[in-house]
Amino acid sequence: MQKNTHRCSGFAEVNGTRLYFEMAGKGRPLVLLHGHFLNHTLWNMHFDVLAQHYRVLRFDLRGFGQSAPYLTEPRPFFWHEDLWHLLHYFELKPASLIGFSLGGKVALDFALSQPDMVESLVLVSTGVSGFHIKERTRGKPLEDAFHSIEQALEQEDLERAADLCLRTWTIGPHRTEEQVSARVRNFIRRGTLHQWMNQSHKVLQPLEPAPPAFERLEEVQAPTLILAGTQDVPASVELAEILRKRIRRARRVLIPDAAHHLILEHPELFNRIVLDFLATYR
Repeated sequence: MQKNTHRCSGFAEVNGTRLYFEMAGKGRPLVLLHGHFLNHTLWNMHFDVLAQHYRVLRFDLRGFGQSAPYLTEPRPFFWHEDLWHLLHYFELKPASLIGFSLGGKVALDFALSQPDMVESLVLVSTGVSGFHIKERTRGKPLEDAFHSIEQALEQEDLERAADLCLRTWTIGPHRTEEQVSARVRNFIRRGTLHQWMNQSHKVLQPLEPAPPAFERLEEVQAPTLILAGTQDVPASVELAEILRKRIRRARRVLIPDAAHHLILEHPELFNRIVLDFLATYR
């Protein structure tokens, strides 16, 4: 593996794990972070487009895709510390970060812990440490959906669990299956099933920073773009508005006719919005 070529892929041994990565393009660093039960292929429709303008790194988070959970014995870890080690490994700093769902949570924690290493943030359908969607859905219909998913996983009925996840997150509470393209539905279902069957994520022991990001949003220094789908679960849309209000240099864009996986439903629109935002801070 050569780190100075315009396109490369391989494995980086950092922070007690082995992370699969792909890198392409040249210019200012841009890092893509995927969500739960997915991997670097989430960015297939964005990677090459973004690499025309930036030095783009995408990788599998610890325990997902081709990345190992641990090299030796399992131990507690912070997601954002893996990112710190990876950026130092490739000497990519400062960098702009694009995080989807769990990846957004990691990016935000990193921006708070290492503000000098972050040029800008793009948070897509993001999670935030200290903000727990399940707690926000108590007594609401979505609580039943979460319970059903957990029950199916406990019973090792992975097919049913994947269908329930698809219904809850990809289709969303306000649409029918026919309103979401088969391409998107099949990608998410296959990826989720593959990760659950692999089960490497089950030994992970991730920690949350203390205090969590939700208690420190006013401290975020980087210019931040927040993207959310109007058809996502209500708690995610609510969180996007909270972030817009509390992060000083934030702006929010709502994507119509899209749920949690908006980057797959509207890839061209996503690329255009992100490139316009990043160009402002080049």
